[in-house]
Amino acid sequence: MNHWQTRPQLTGAFPPAGRWPEPLHRGLAQLQRLTPPQSLTLLGVSGGADSMALLVVATLCQTRADHTRRFGVISLDHQLQSGTAEVAAAVATIATRLGLEPVITRALDLPETGTGGLEATARVGRLEAFAQGAHTTGAQAVALGHTADDQAEQVLLGLVRGSGPRSLAGIAETTTYSELNHPLHVVRPFLGISRAETEQICHWAGIEPWQDPMNTDPRILRARIRHQVLPGLEQLGPTVRSGLLATAAIAAEDAEYLDAEAHRRYRMLAQIHTATIRFDLQAVRDLPAALGHRVIGKAVTELGGTRPSRERTLAVMELARARPGSSAGPIQLAGGVAARRNRGQNPGEYDTLELFTVPSSRS
Repeated sequence: MNHWQTRPQLTGAFPPAGRWPEPLHRGLAQLQRLTPPQSLTLLGVSGGADSMALLVVATLCQTRADHTRRFGVISLDHQLQSGTAEVAAAVATIATRLGLEPVITRALDLPETGTGGLEATARVGRLEAFAQGAHTTGAQAVALGHTADDQAEQVLLGLVRGSGPRSLAGIAETTTYSELNHPLHVVRPFLGISRAETEQICHWAGIEPWQDPMNTDPRILRARIRHQVLPGLEQLGPTVRSGLLATAAIAAEDAEYLDAEAHRRYRMLAQIHTATIRFDLQAVRDLPAALGHRVIGKAVTELGGTRPSRERTLAVMELARARPGSSAGPIQLAGGVAARRNRGQNPGEYDTLELFTVPSSRS
């Protein structure tokens, strides 16, 4: 195994002489657009080409292009394979050499099993670590190196999982995670840059990035999509990847509008009480399906549950539309929330859909 596979390295003086590669200019413009001036942004750096290219761009932004922005680094050791502690340490060494601060390395203590499998558990662990790092350092945001290739793969993942327009919208350019222990604002300035272009930036900078073996592990769905599904689709024609990116952009626009309209309808219709949210039954029946699923999902999360699947929200919508004499529920949803129909002022008639928290069996 070659050294570039085991840990990232900076092989020469930085920055090198000569013109900046064109993708670096684009990445710099996006980084400046997405990060506020007079503030600190942490870079989530794994040691791979994408995040090491982000480190290069941020260094040049701070030292050559824009002295109003500061960048630090947080590098996480997932402890899922041997040698990752050395990778995180190598990232920290390079970041310090380039003058970025603060530089944080942290080992994640991931449970062996978790909801959604290893990938989902690792993702939540990363976000919590990023949120803690940003909170501790006062960083306004964490920047990640997701690329256009990641975006295309994410659209295919959404199709495979049948997750609807929100998943087809792919990876958002900015995301605020308010459900974590500390709120986290994430920016992704490289969504318009290909993975090959991040490798070009690294090559120009004299950086030999780490190649994570898990990126080629056929047991991981994303790896199979990257190395088997997407190359197979590209045999159909040269526009497959750009078509997936266009699909993500269109789905994102549609999802943004529907989410905003659902939020407006929720505020109009929801009758909020302690541990209970009620809706007029006819008002729920009148909602278009695309809004109904979102309104029900928002009520569940407002009650402290997790966003329910389409199957579960569809069951709630069918409960609302059920004929008199049909079951009034309850229907169990995600995260300790349930739904039922309630009787109104007229005896024998149901006129309210009620979502409520279910007392824990441990209580």
